[in-house]
Amino acid sequence: KNKTPKAFILENVSHLRNHDNGRTFKRISQSLINLNYTFNYEILRASDFGLPQHRPRIYMVGFYKPRKDEYGF
Repeated sequence: KNKTPKAFILENVSHLRNHDNGRTFKRISQSLINLNYTFNYEILRASDFGLPQHRPRIYMVGFYKPRKDEYGF
C-alpha cells in the first residue's frame, strides 16, 4: 500500500488457488483490486518450457491502475 509499484509479479505454489476452499486466493485477489491493481494469473509448469522437472507454480502479474478520482477527473 505504501510503495505502489506500477507493476508486480507474484509467484507461489499452484495449490494457492484452492487453499482454504479458495478463500486465500480470493483474499489476495480482493486486496489487489482494492489497491487499484488489475491482474491475471496462470499456472505454469517448468516442464512445459523444456526444463527437466514438473513443478507447477501460480504466477500473478498485475498493473497499477489509479482510479480517475485520484487525479481529480
